[in-house]
Amino acid sequence: MSRLRQTTSKLYYGKWPFKLKIEVSGAWMVKRKGVDATIAYCKEESITSSYLYKNINRPKLLEFTNIIHAYLDKDMHVRVEGRIFSIYCKDRTLFETISKDCAKYVVAEYEPASDIELEYMTSNSAKKVLCNHIPFNQYPYKVYIKYNAPRNTRAAFKKWADNYEGKIKLVSATENWLNGVDYYNALIIYVADQPTLSMVGMFLGSSISKVEEFIPRSSINTSLEQEETCQL
Repeated sequence: MSRLRQTTSKLYYGKWPFKLKIEVSGAWMVKRKGVDATIAYCKEESITSSYLYKNINRPKLLEFTNIIHAYLDKDMHVRVEGRIFSIYCKDRTLFETISKDCAKYVVAEYEPASDIELEYMTSNSAKKVLCNHIPFNQYPYKVYIKYNAPRNTRAAFKKWADNYEGKIKLVSATENWLNGVDYYNALIIYVADQPTLSMVGMFLGSSISKVEEFIPRSSINTSLEQEETCQL
């Protein structure tokens, strides 16, 4: 099975730098029903009309279950969505071993671009996001706003933010929301520097859900390489 390889930009769930996306019909059973129940189902010949069991290839599911059960007690997180079985872990060796053993079922791998980036991600806040270029080449901070912020706060913030053109960037959906249009998807603004971010934080307070800081990969790789050289 061909697989997609992607670079991890931040920790999944604030904890895991590696992710494997595995596709096996019925894989959800391994987590929700357990290994023994899944193996028993794969070996029986009963027929069920439930849509949950539609198109399950029992021999393939049995093979996958026999492989993966040896790893389920390791330091990792499993998430299932139908035929998708996603594994998140911290250890590169574990990641590579599972990927190899489940090779025929892996559809995507996600990992840091280098050991240097892995070190940076795991030694810094989960709010750090590595990137090739910061958004719009100008705004290293991305602020997520709660959609249920009071309307008077929205209007006042819009009026205030208009005075900081170049320091604060409002995406169109957020600008419409600040003007009173209800909008329930991600509401974000971009901020150019730490002092302005602090003022945004004071203004919006508890209406902020989270803040991400974008870090150019070039700056991290260069600084860590220089640090290693100095230590040597």
